[in-house]
Amino acid sequence: MKIKGAAPGRNTADVTLGRPGGKSVTLTVSALPLGYWDDVEQWIPEPRPPQSGFVRDTDRALAKDAQGRPVAEYDRDDPKYLAACKRATILQNALCIAEALQNEPKVTFDAKPSRNRMEKYAEALIDEMKEFGLSDGDQVAILRAVGTASSISFTRLAEEREGFLSGTSETAAQPTDTSD
Repeated sequence: MKIKGAAPGRNTADVTLGRPGGKSVTLTVSALPLGYWDDVEQWIPEPRPPQSGFVRDTDRALAKDAQGRPVAEYDRDDPKYLAACKRATILQNALCIAEALQNEPKVTFDAKPSRNRMEKYAEALIDEMKEFGLSDGDQVAILRAVGTASSISFTRLAEEREGFLSGTSETAAQPTDTSD
């Protein structure tokens, strides 16, 4: 793609992280490339909640979808599912941070990506971040800077999240066929 009068490339944003002894370091993060999040979700997919039964109507009869199949009910409060969601988010965030810092000359990672072993790569990145002393707050600051560089509006995301949870979002998920 070419845009007359505009140089190609990704936007950047600076983030300053506090370090021990009252010092700080400023890093430049790059916007995530178009489609990168789709790749991340393929590499580290969100877990599926365990099925806890089937949806029933007010008469206790099985609710059915448009094809006449019973509609599954899922336990989204299952502790193992919640732990798996948290782990997936941590791994996905690690991949995004590494991608965003790829062009920052002050940052290097020993871990090297492998398209068929991205989960192991993400785990190695997390180990390196922990070893360096990166905090949860540091990671949040980096991810916010990535959002800024990527032109992501956190206000818009919050509005979409709220609309999705209340079922009024234009992008709210539609029921999907989970039968095999």
